[in-house]
Amino acid sequence: MDRRRFLTVSAAALATPSLVGTRAAARSVAGQPLPIPPILDASGRADAPLEAIAGAVDFGMGGKAKTLGYSQPYLGPVLRMRRGEIARPVLKNRLDFAVTAHWHGAHVPGAVDGGPQLALAPGKTWAPELEIDQPAATLWYHSHIHGETGPQVYRGLSGMLLIDDPDASNPGLPTTWGIDDIPIIIQDRLFDRDGVLAYGLDMPTMMHGLHGSTILVNGAVQPNASVARGLVRLRLLNASNARVYTLKFNDGRGF
Repeated sequence: MDRRRFLTVSAAALATPSLVGTRAAARSVAGQPLPIPPILDASGRADAPLEAIAGAVDFGMGGKAKTLGYSQPYLGPVLRMRRGEIARPVLKNRLDFAVTAHWHGAHVPGAVDGGPQLALAPGKTWAPELEIDQPAATLWYHSHIHGETGPQVYRGLSGMLLIDDPDASNPGLPTTWGIDDIPIIIQDRLFDRDGVLAYGLDMPTMMHGLHGSTILVNGAVQPNASVARGLVRLRLLNASNARVYTLKFNDGRGF
């Protein structure tokens, strides 16, 4: 961006297909600052804690919604891992049902990948050691319980996962987190009239997946971010349950 601009992440900026099976119309709550999730460095540490917890979040849709998250009421911190090191995340289940943390896209053995075979019972702790050996990437992590992955991710049990490669050539990309290196976690959600997250499996939803009428970015409804002049890196993550997005700038410029 060649001068100071205002980055708006909204339903207008995201070219989406027609909405299917919506239950409540999105209300106009746009304009709040873009939340920037904190980074949790999981490499070279004896303990990088993730606690699966329940929360209650007011998304500005008419009331508080019951949510889930990793160490926060909704979503989780951005996990950072480095190639050539051992990552040591520690998952503690503070909920009354089983969860996991699946490292989606990470090249790790099934014995530590957090899949359904590794369901973590309430009150238990899981401390895998992940040997990171893959190129730099923007990935994500989420709960992956058989038959419950959809609703658990929908309510918030997911987060961004970054892999750095210290030996890779420097491409000159921005690196100041939240300033010119910005995470963009995109989700579509349904809210009822009380502001509660709506999740239901009717026949169209079972066939095509759940599609929401409200866009969340980093857990906020259509937020804005003020970005400085110069090159800006957007780390884009589609953390929706089923929706596919076409992303574009409203002035027609390219990425």
